[in-house]
Amino acid sequence: MPLQQLHAATAVHPLRQRSPGIAGAVVLIQARGLADAEVAISSVRQNNSVVLQCGGLEPPLAQRIIDMVSGGVCAIDGQIRHVSPDVVLCLPALANLEQA
Repeated sequence: MPLQQLHAATAVHPLRQRSPGIAGAVVLIQARGLADAEVAISSVRQNNSVVLQCGGLEPPLAQRIIDMVSGGVCAIDGQIRHVSPDVVLCLPALANLEQA
């Protein structure tokens, strides 16, 4: 299934059918600046799960982006999971993450 470009830094890959109240897509964002934090928060607000990659950024900027996204996602009752020091998984309120 091909990725659909949202803008230069963001791509969407629909992994499952979108249904009311259920997370619809997984959005992969390679962060390049603070604008990508807004895209991540907006995507979670639209019931999409977001994988935010901050590798390659200066550490203070990467931390600021992760902090901004964490605050925004928590404000809309979403969940944040750190996958690695540079990768964060953001889930909408209705999504469940189970660890194996």
